[in-house]
Amino acid sequence: MRALITGATRGIGRAVAHALAKEGYDLAITARSLSDLEDLRQELRGIYPHLEIIARSADLMEHYDIDALAQTVVQHWGGVDVLVNNVGAYTLGRLGENEPRELETSLKVNLLSAYKLTLPLLPAFKAQGSGHIFNIGSIVTRQPRVEAANYTIAKFALDGFTKVLAEEMRDHGVKVCSILPGSVNTSSWDGIEAPKETFVQPEDVARSIVAAIQLSSGAWIEELVIRPTDRNF
Repeated sequence: MRALITGATRGIGRAVAHALAKEGYDLAITARSLSDLEDLRQELRGIYPHLEIIARSADLMEHYDIDALAQTVVQHWGGVDVLVNNVGAYTLGRLGENEPRELETSLKVNLLSAYKLTLPLLPAFKAQGSGHIFNIGSIVTRQPRVEAANYTIAKFALDGFTKVLAEEMRDHGVKVCSILPGSVNTSSWDGIEAPKETFVQPEDVARSIVAAIQLSSGAWIEELVIRPTDRNF
């Protein structure tokens, strides 16, 4: 079993890497920082020495890096059983407060990183007739945040891509799931006073992904909303 996780060195991505390694998955992990990736690879290998851990530094705003990452996985493994498109970036600003190019940047990070990485892997998914693709979206597609306009727009676009992808892949035995968390206790909250113990924890998302994978072949979680218990977040 093989899994590819983007944004693997922090928050949700890191928790998913640990959870899938515990389930026996060989991993391809990626993030921008090579040193952080090597630290995570050594950490995982120390706990799970029998697993293969591929660490590749990539900036998923750059098409060349995305293509190189996809080709590495296809050439080395032939494909993956699980893809977790986790990379994303939260930005603030109401409509008209930011330059138009800032929306373009948000779309690159929150939509096109997943879109451009997923497409080259689809032939392998279709050929094997099984697999799971998880796109980490956001609760803003249920409750739009006007104070985070560009982020909200980009996550709506990702949700649209996920829905189209799910319909495309369901007849090939590949399950596509949209994960929609509310506030998650990650490093993005560092320095901000907030009741983070009531937030969704990264491990909650990771356990949900494992649970979705473990369902019978005929069952499919199309969308999973994970809210914090604190209604203010």
